[in-house]
Amino acid sequence: MYTILVISALLFSLILNPPKGKNLSSVYNYAYYALWTLIFVSIAFRGEEVGRDTINYINKYFSINAAVSYRSYGGTGAYEPIYFYMNRLFGHLFGDWSQSVMVAEAVAILVGYGGVLKKYSVNPIVSTLAFLSLGLYLDSLCLLRQFIAMSVCAWSLKYVIEKKTAKFYLCVLIATGFHYTAFFWIIVYFICVDMLRYKRSDWVFVVVALIGYFYVSVFQNALAFASDRWNHYAEIETGAEGYIAFTIFFLITIVAFVNRDTIRSNYQYGQILINLNYINIIFWTMRLVTRNAERLAIFFCIAPVLLVPILFEVVEKKAGKGAGCFFKFGVLMLMAIYYVYKYTRDASLYPYQFMNVISSNNTLFK
Repeated sequence: MYTILVISALLFSLILNPPKGKNLSSVYNYAYYALWTLIFVSIAFRGEEVGRDTINYINKYFSINAAVSYRSYGGTGAYEPIYFYMNRLFGHLFGDWSQSVMVAEAVAILVGYGGVLKKYSVNPIVSTLAFLSLGLYLDSLCLLRQFIAMSVCAWSLKYVIEKKTAKFYLCVLIATGFHYTAFFWIIVYFICVDMLRYKRSDWVFVVVALIGYFYVSVFQNALAFASDRWNHYAEIETGAEGYIAFTIFFLITIVAFVNRDTIRSNYQYGQILINLNYINIIFWTMRLVTRNAERLAIFFCIAPVLLVPILFEVVEKKAGKGAGCFFKFGVLMLMAIYYVYKYTRDASLYPYQFMNVISSNNTLFK
């Protein structure tokens, strides 16, 4: 399944260009829908052995439905309320079919990420390859609860772009009901909308990134004091890694920064994506110090996913068609290589396990 996804996304990215007006009958759009059908199926109907926490979520499905009440289960200290009651609802509707929570996650991702990429990416297939390659897809197989929250946050970008404040904050509230870390998404509207009035605010983000790098332990301790769960995350997720991911996001940020005036002038929501990407790189800078920052960083990875195809167009316009094609081919190949590197490092994500989805998950057809 992984091989089919990455090869298909790579080939479609190389040979197909998005049609003007995005005609729904075009080959391009059929290819896009085919990719997202594969993504949906692989997430929704994965076996219980695929992903580090999938079996835990299956077990929690049964324990939540066996609980007397939310309070008796542990309340907000155990699980976020919307996620708890979603499991209870599915228990009434689907009985022992625990696969329903994976299907719910896949629907959220399809609508949240698939819908936003289709609407706002200048090349949705390239952005889909970035979604696969830069870690989001593989994280979705391990972080079910958080990824539902991330999908709601991704969907809320339309309200940032459309400047619909109330709907944006409602999405943040709903996302936080699935995973508390979504609360940090609340900063997006201010940074991506309110800060647009300040024409030269780019260097502010550089300063914040440096402060974050040197003082991330102070922030982490403050959050640990405010939340026992965050304290737990800080204890179990120690270690400074993520150098490859940081390098990739840093290079994207540099290219976007150098071409920021062109992006602002030629793309309606270019500045919003630039500012959102600054938040992304700030958290990945903190990730160099503590792994705990990764839980926040992956919320903002949608920014480089949407920026990559814009950078392809900008480089082509500035450097010429030949250099632009070379740049595009090189980046696409590197993303595909990074994708393979990512999933082969985690034994729970080896692709052959998808072949056992029916036999290994005995709750699939209950």
